[in-house]
Amino acid sequence: MKRQHLSLLILVMAAGMSASLFNTTALAQARWGLGVGPTVNSSFGDSSKISLGIGGGAFFTRRFNSHLGISLMGSYGQLPFTAPAMQNGVLTATKFTTNALRGELVLDYEIISGGFRPYVGFGGGGLSFKVTSKVNGVSFKSKKSFNTFAFGPNLGFRLMLGSSAALDLGGSFRITGSDALDGVATKKAKDAIISGAAGFTLFFGGKRDADIVAEQTPIEESSTGDLDLFAQKVDQMESATQQPQQDMQEYVRLKSKMDELNQEINQKDGEINTLRTAVVEKEQSVNAMQTQLASAPVNSASFSRGYEEALSKFYGKRYTEAIDQFNGIVAQFPNHPRVSNCVYWIGESHFGAGNYREAVNAFTRVQNYPNSLKRDDALLMLGRSYVQMNQKTEAREAFNRLLTEFPNSEFVAKAQEWLSRL
Repeated sequence: MKRQHLSLLILVMAAGMSASLFNTTALAQARWGLGVGPTVNSSFGDSSKISLGIGGGAFFTRRFNSHLGISLMGSYGQLPFTAPAMQNGVLTATKFTTNALRGELVLDYEIISGGFRPYVGFGGGGLSFKVTSKVNGVSFKSKKSFNTFAFGPNLGFRLMLGSSAALDLGGSFRITGSDALDGVATKKAKDAIISGAAGFTLFFGGKRDADIVAEQTPIEESSTGDLDLFAQKVDQMESATQQPQQDMQEYVRLKSKMDELNQEINQKDGEINTLRTAVVEKEQSVNAMQTQLASAPVNSASFSRGYEEALSKFYGKRYTEAIDQFNGIVAQFPNHPRVSNCVYWIGESHFGAGNYREAVNAFTRVQNYPNSLKRDDALLMLGRSYVQMNQKTEAREAFNRLLTEFPNSEFVAKAQEWLSRL
């Protein structure tokens, strides 16, 4: 595991342990648990075809009472998808896989007690991922990895298998802070991950689950009855004209207990309202994202058809026709995530036709797209265009810029070779 991945998980674990040790009042009755299980994952992004991927994870959980709990989770999942890509000069549908490593803290609330326990929750934490491709059975791993965050709601249920074990089935939706899960970074909506998981949990420490349920019954059933009983006793004591010292001590004790129960009721009501609000907000976000995704395939398919036709003209050395078609695509889809690729191929077409000044203009324009995956390609071709024009100073600047801004690029060796010739 790389150092940045390990640092990310350590940071999330430190936050989780701090949160779990903060509530010292509930520690005496807390139960701890360890769990593990498989996951099924899928991503929401800009790719034309998304598939399901498998993964797995483990978690460390703490139950504060019979309803509320918190878990520190670590998981690994694969997010496969298929997208068009150039391989050896041919446009093909290439299989990609995003390998995602997550560490997060999840708060959950079990709606009812008993053997079957549905729950709602909300979680968030760190996300580290890398995109790889597979061509003719051979995997090509990207040298660049991304670190960001992810957060969203959880829904599911637990099936208790006695007092010390449980089967957990649920799902989660995570909005990420990145738009590069599918290898295409834009400035539009962020990508998301949806996961289904099954887990087996073993509990240890604290009191048995049946004892916790007996002592910490739901507030709406137990606390309300206790308040009524205490209120009756307090009213009887307050009506007495003279109270012995023993009655006064009982009066003070009951008053204190009533204050504690009222405070607990207010705290639980606040937690429930917060969780309900979070679930509603995330459902609204999911609906908005689904609406955006519904309209995306038409434009993506239209762009892909025109892009493929223009590339065919380029490789057929019909440079003028290729330039005209690429310019038309740029005008029609100015905000498409791969529009910078069209600008790059305009430069390649001018270079092939011997129009090196126009090629310089096109390769320079590619640098105006900060999220473009063609920036290092364009810098190499920019330097070669200046070489053809015998402008050696400008050529050196382009090659050195490639070495400085993209030290891990596959074109570093070529840039160094060209510099040695100048």
